[in-house]
Amino acid sequence: NLPVGANTGTVHITNTTTNGTQNVPVSVSVVTPVSNQASSAPPPNALIIPVVTHVNGATAPFQSDVRLTNTGLSSVNYRVTFTPTRTNGSTSKVTDITVVSQQTVALNDVAKDFFGFGATGSVSDVGFGALAIRPLNTAALTNYASSRTYATRPDGGTLGQFVPAIPFSAFATRASAVSLPGMPATPGDIPVLSMQQVSQSSKFRTNLGLVEGSGVAAGGKIKVYNDNGDLLESSDYTLQPFEHQQFGLAERLPAMTTLNDGRVEVTVETPAGAVEAYASVLDNITTDPLAVTPVQVSKIHATRYVLPGVAEFNSGTNFHSDIRIYNGGSAPAVVRMTYYPLANLQGMLTGDPVSADPITIGAGQVKAIDNVLPTTFHLTTGGGSLVATTDIQSSLVLTERTYSNASGGGTFGQFIPGVSPDQGVALGDRPLQILQLEQSAAFRTNVGIVELTGNPVTVRLSLSVPSTKVSPLIEIPLPANGFVQIPIASITSLLSTTSDTFNARISVQVISGTGRVTAYGSVIDDTTADPTYVPAQ
Repeated sequence: NLPVGANTGTVHITNTTTNGTQNVPVSVSVVTPVSNQASSAPPPNALIIPVVTHVNGATAPFQSDVRLTNTGLSSVNYRVTFTPTRTNGSTSKVTDITVVSQQTVALNDVAKDFFGFGATGSVSDVGFGALAIRPLNTAALTNYASSRTYATRPDGGTLGQFVPAIPFSAFATRASAVSLPGMPATPGDIPVLSMQQVSQSSKFRTNLGLVEGSGVAAGGKIKVYNDNGDLLESSDYTLQPFEHQQFGLAERLPAMTTLNDGRVEVTVETPAGAVEAYASVLDNITTDPLAVTPVQVSKIHATRYVLPGVAEFNSGTNFHSDIRIYNGGSAPAVVRMTYYPLANLQGMLTGDPVSADPITIGAGQVKAIDNVLPTTFHLTTGGGSLVATTDIQSSLVLTERTYSNASGGGTFGQFIPGVSPDQGVALGDRPLQILQLEQSAAFRTNVGIVELTGNPVTVRLSLSVPSTKVSPLIEIPLPANGFVQIPIASITSLLSTTSDTFNARISVQVISGTGRVTAYGSVIDDTTADPTYVPAQ
């Protein structure tokens, strides 16, 4: 009677002589039949995870754990398609999964458990490719998915990165959906996917991934720029229908051996085909990865941008934040930045905001600011949010890498994208969903919420876990520009059970006020202290 997917619980073993207790997670996966079937163009509400994997390796095995949520009012049948890397996906491996209303299914080690890659245990038995999730019986947008790809170390700890599920409607394409009777659709402008905070150096190395989503061959260019906006190298690419590719940046662009900090562009220049991209930046010492998500800068028009969760702590678990601001517009942008310290749960800021001197960023340039709190705001410790504003409409991309310095050198970090107010939710909007959360002997989770417009708001957080139909909730007042971060344990403590919480989901809903909010989960491995940033959807 277990539902499809991974069903995880904890066995508590107590030594009656010493009263010592060991907590052992145990997972049972229920899988569905797989067949080879032809693939067609996906519907707009299909979700595509650019890469999932299973790798058996002597150093550290890799796997991808996927979550799929249906927040609709009735059951949804999903077709899950796996297209192995560098193959034509016109025919691929598919399996069908039914998810009941308000359920989240856990597809742990999806490439192995569902599609058989890596099942022999051989080092040469590898699964690598893109995963498409298509609702078969609904056009609703109440479908959510996410993935975490990670390596498991010999000590049992993990080093991982969040990989988003991209709605097919968000893929970059020149293909027009509108055509006149008797005439083909006219291709639009060449779209550009931009990824920043990328490095290929003695400290970091970068893998670049591409995936085609529409079932039509596509092609374009890969371009690498330094922070001054100078083009360093360019290379053409082509993709077969539904094809996934991943390669080292220096492998594809041999001159890229000393890029300490830069930006990668992927263009789509064929008249048809739809493309998504990602960059996976790995620390050369710790091998900790973080996934950089792309932005179509031509679609950004705002005067206000927010980075949640900037930090500077040097005692205990150290944390630091490096930020990047890319001006994707055609004219210089004057940017004013203000730091807002954390708010408390009573809706009050815990300190005074601090403003920095305005900076001017040239068109096509990236402003790199490492250790942003001490270098820009002259603060030696603290945590909060950063608001960047421009007097006129601009096309800025703010990103952040918050990390801790490892004792043996290197770093453990997470990539945090900035947001503009229109990317948040307000009173009357559908709740945000944060997937893939866990509070157990292996992981702990913090949840952050930030106000985006400079107006007060009250939010309700509701927790959903597979083991109970009870959804504990808390309500939090946020002041204008307020930012709070709370441990998920403060919500799970409201449950009557003391068991660990696996495969949890938090809904974030605005219940009063005129502000707008966004949210995230930060899932921290208790063995490695490696954080994974999970943005709300």
